Order: sequence, then structure tokens, then C-alpha cells
Amino acid sequence: MKPRVFVLGLDGADDHSVGVAFRAGIMPNLKRLVGDRLLPLKSTPLPITPAAWTSAYTGYNPGKTGVLTFQRHIPNTYRGRIVNSHDVGNSGFHTRLAEQGKKVLSIGFPMMSPPPACDGAIIVSGWDSAPNVPLANDAQTADMLLRHGYRIDDDLTADASLLRQGIGTRFSILRELLTVRSDWDCAMVYLGFIDSLGHRLGFGNTETQDLLAETDRELGQLLPHLPPDVSFIVCSDHGFGQFTQSFSVIQWLEESGYLTLRSRNLRKSSQGVPGVELMDLEDGLIDWSSTRAFCWEAIGRHAAIALNVKGTYPGGIVNPREAFALSGEIMEKLRATIDPATGQPIVVDARRREELFWGPKVSEFPELFLETARGTTAYIGKRARTENGFALEHGTLHAGRFNSHLDDGVWGSSFDVPADGLRVEDLAPTVYALLDVTIPEDCDGLNRSQRRTLVGATAGATADARESSAYSAEEEEIVRKRLEDLGYL
Repeated sequence: MKPRVFVLGLDGADDHSVGVAFRAGIMPNLKRLVGDRLLPLKSTPLPITPAAWTSAYTGYNPGKTGVLTFQRHIPNTYRGRIVNSHDVGNSGFHTRLAEQGKKVLSIGFPMMSPPPACDGAIIVSGWDSAPNVPLANDAQTADMLLRHGYRIDDDLTADASLLRQGIGTRFSILRELLTVRSDWDCAMVYLGFIDSLGHRLGFGNTETQDLLAETDRELGQLLPHLPPDVSFIVCSDHGFGQFTQSFSVIQWLEESGYLTLRSRNLRKSSQGVPGVELMDLEDGLIDWSSTRAFCWEAIGRHAAIALNVKGTYPGGIVNPREAFALSGEIMEKLRATIDPATGQPIVVDARRREELFWGPKVSEFPELFLETARGTTAYIGKRARTENGFALEHGTLHAGRFNSHLDDGVWGSSFDVPADGLRVEDLAPTVYALLDVTIPEDCDGLNRSQRRTLVGATAGATADARESSAYSAEEEEIVRKRLEDLGYL
């Protein structure tokens, strides 16, 4: 019997969600599939959906794909464009397997819109799809989606009934596809409710456990459609947790003399929350004529700081020859920043981008990255609601209850893997090995299965989409507003 692989992707899952469900006995079908093999899975250095999922299904670190956050910097501007499947190109295993003659079924994963056209693969895009962009890469599957009532909005709500309906819809589509395309080799389905509910309802909400139980019931109905010897993998892109205080990077840069604000007031998005795309960098919030560094992104315990370099940004003032020394100075000051309440460092690590990433796209990334102490989440800038909208708060540390991403996701499989050192990049080479497909020689992840396979030349390079977008300006703005609603922009 030919080898087959099934991958269940659970965004934001970790031991606090799936692990709790396991120990509570509410996921017996998943436990039947993976036994006690539920292990931590290290995310990318910036543990965020686009970087982590693209690393998972390409096997590459972000320096090779250019996908670090939901946006890629538009040269000589302070703006970014929304990432899309063009940034991944043909580097994902969903397309490379098809190029090797394998039949692939993929439902709902992000960064797969527009769904790439490739013979042998049926690809259904997920919640980052834009209007008027097809949700499937073939007409027959598109008709099936309509018949089943597939909606990308089902991943973008706190309504448990809609989320439950979305889970059922995705599994019903999958069951039909497994029957219609009975010669499949790799099937994969994505569910985003853990991350979505975490951002909207907070860490530890009861709805997540209820929907994990629903997911397990759907898995039980799916099992008769899977061959008994299928290799099963459940994995996530990162974890999700709660923090007791936040560290505001823009406020720290301001207090440390690296950034000057023109105003502390922020615009409001259509959802009534402050837009934080680079903290309104093009709306006059920052005085670029006296700013040397700014925060590009922050998530969980991690943040990325970019230098305002001449030639890279329109208002750049940092001489490129002085950028390396300036990065070192900022990192040293970050490491010396102390929490007055505990006397302990707020920032436990700060590194240059070249220490964390490698590949041809690293030069696109912010120059340095920081990691905060446990219990402290990094913010681009802490905001407070005001009578006229929102404003940046004063100070760098703010107490409270903050929900954000954790570094470790989760891995479970029907086959043994090493108990330590699993990384999100390991998914792709492991899938290649399980299906007897040669692993690209430039893969950064490792084959974690016991199955041996060859390592060989790559099957083709990812197209560089840095200056292009798959969406019109209007479509990109709609996707951008979804990300604002989730708190990512």
C-alpha cells in the first residue's frame, strides 16, 4: 500500500489548549492517532502566523522566503504590502509534492491565496483570501465549496456556533475530497479558532475546549475515510498564553533618545480599534528627521526594531556605515533595561537579524530583534482609549492581563519523533520523507520520521514577489482590515 500523510494544522495550539484537552479526556480520537506523542514545537524567532506556517510547509527559515510578518516592506517607503502565495511561490510541499506526481488536498491554510495552480494539487485558501480572488484552484472544487457553504469568515469570529459550523464545513469538504480523489497522497486541513478566540476572548476561554472536543468528533467521523496505515501529524505554528505586563518598544525608543514623536494620537480603523500598521508611520506620528530607530513588529515576547537608514526609507537619517554600530548600541541598552519592580532585566536577549535568519531575503528584515522576560509581552506601543480615539501611553512597562503568542506550539504524530528539538521547519522535510520524495538540499528543517529518504537539488526557486502584490489596492485593504481586527496591524 502506498504511503499517505494527513496533516491537521491548529493555529495557536500548544500544551495549554490541546494538552489540556488531552489530559481532560475530551480528545480520544486524536489520542488514538498520536498516543502520548504530544510534544512542544519551536516556532520561528518572531512567532507569528505568516512566518511560522510558511516555514512549516516550505521547510525554510523566513530569510529564504522573505515572509517575516503579515507585510513585506515596500522599498523606499514606510509601508508594507500584505504577503500572499506569490511570496511562497513553488517552495511549499503542497506544490512540490504535486510536481513529483503526488496528489495533494489542502484546505484553509493561510498564505495560500491566490491558490496556486498546479496539476495534482487541490488547494483551498483560508481567511487571508481577498474578495474576488478564487478560493480554490479548480472550478469543480470551487463549486463544492459553494455547496458546502465554505466561508473564510468562520475563522474570524468569536461566535462559537459559527466556529463550530466552520469546523464541520471544512471536515465535510475534506471527506468528500478524500472520496472523490481516492488516489490522494497528502491531505491537510487548517483550523484557526484557538488563535482567533485567544485574541478575542483571552487565554483559557471555555469555548476553545468545547471546539477542540468538536474537532475531535469530526476526526472520529474522518477516520473511516483514512487508510489504517496513514501517517498522521497534528501541528501548530505557535502557542498562545497570557502575560502580566507589557513592554512598549516605541516608548522605550523614545525615552532612550532613538525616536521622536510628533503626536501621541492614533487613528481609528473601521472596527473602532487603533490602526497600528507601523504605528501610523505615514500619518505624522513619528518625526523622521530626528528618529534613528523604530519598532516594525511585536508579538508575544518578541519585537523587531528597524533602523531609519538612508536609502532604505524616504526620511532615513542613519548613515549605512554607522548602522552596525548603532544596532550594537541599542542591543546593549536593551539588555541593560531593568524592571524597577523586580530588579531583573526586562529584555533577556537582543540579536542582529543575521544571527536569527539566513538566506537571500534577510536584508529586507529589521536590523535587530529582542526577547522579553517571561511574563512580559512586547508591544509596538501601548495605547489607551481617549475621548477622541486612542493615544500612546507614557512609560514603557504597563501592568495588566495581555494575551499573545508563545514560542512553543505543539506536535503530535502517529510515529515516533525525537522528544527534544522539534522546530516548525521540520514539518516539510518530514512529509517529504514519509512520501518517499527527495528533500530539497537547501531545506532548513529536519526529517523527524524514522523513514529514510534522499536529499537532493531543489525543485525550483521561489519567485521574488517583494515589489508585487497579488491583490488590488481595494482587496488588500479588506485583508488589512481583517488583520487590524485581530490586532495584528
